[in-house]
Amino acid sequence: MPNGRRVFVEPILKGKRFADSSLPYELLPDLECYLKIISAVAKELYRKEHPGKTRLPRGFDERFKVRLTSLQAGSAVAVFSREYDEAGWENDEFDRARDQVNQQLISLEEKQQSLGFSEKILPLFKSFGENLKPDETIELRIPGRQRAAVYSRKVRSGVLAINQQPYQDVCYLTGSISGFDAEKRKLFIVLEDGQPIEGPLAASFDTLLRDIAPKYKKQDIAVTLIGIAKYQPDGSVAEIKQLQHLIVYQDGTPEFFPNPESQLTTLSDLPDINTVRDWLTNLLKAGDIPAPFIYPADHGIECEWSFGYWEISFSFLITTKIVVLHAAHINSEAVQENRLPLQDPESIEKAKQFLKTLLRKTQDQ
Repeated sequence: MPNGRRVFVEPILKGKRFADSSLPYELLPDLECYLKIISAVAKELYRKEHPGKTRLPRGFDERFKVRLTSLQAGSAVAVFSREYDEAGWENDEFDRARDQVNQQLISLEEKQQSLGFSEKILPLFKSFGENLKPDETIELRIPGRQRAAVYSRKVRSGVLAINQQPYQDVCYLTGSISGFDAEKRKLFIVLEDGQPIEGPLAASFDTLLRDIAPKYKKQDIAVTLIGIAKYQPDGSVAEIKQLQHLIVYQDGTPEFFPNPESQLTTLSDLPDINTVRDWLTNLLKAGDIPAPFIYPADHGIECEWSFGYWEISFSFLITTKIVVLHAAHINSEAVQENRLPLQDPESIEKAKQFLKTLLRKTQDQ
């Protein structure tokens, strides 16, 4: 085979988000993590095959030159090609690492064996697939191989379970309130599958629950909880570690905490408050986005959310009728931003998609 660029792997992303053969930018870190896993496995292969070597050879990492060369139709097919500058690179550690990752994931899928990776490799899978939704998969197609591994959130949970260690992750859980203990600051929830869990109860949430407590004897109160949870190695929820938002449904109607209407009432003296009120009402009316905390600011009004490890703010610039969307990851330097005209009919839908991108649903973990 001549030297040059050849297709290395073709991840095929399947799900509603990829129906138009496009690749959402939030999935790029997942694909990057997949390539990092291959690189890490390649290094372990070299050390295993060269036990007398204490260091990798000079230029080892530079041999792994992989580029996203095209995006093809058929759901969304991301084509990654590798530069083979020398004949000896063909079927080297990186090619064999790619094949090994593929085969190990297939074996896990068939439940024939557990992954044969080291304890250093397994944690890398935490970032691979964390932006997938429950109905989405990545088929890792390799040229010349008859079968491709199919990666999903379920497979990711299976990989993480091999460590037999609990882990923390973002949670978006639905269920019903079974009770709360204000003195012990405990909230008790029964998930949709019947599993009982508990979590911390902040004083502010206690006030909301006291208002609706009389309904406990009449019917279960459906809720959606957003925050950070502790997961067992098998992917089941052990407990809620941090409750960030709570949406309570009474007779099918969402009741938010914090209550956006009562917050905006305290800001009624601000100019054009009705414009912001109407915009936020339309953003939240479906009940699939939690309400923000709302504050006055020099420029107008500030709305803030916490979604897992993301801190999000919407800055309403009253004089220019612009809303600035900003999100910062607390454990990295990742930042996402957008600016939308408030009078643009599509601004609400764009803002909702901005939030939903960060509000990863992890019910299947």
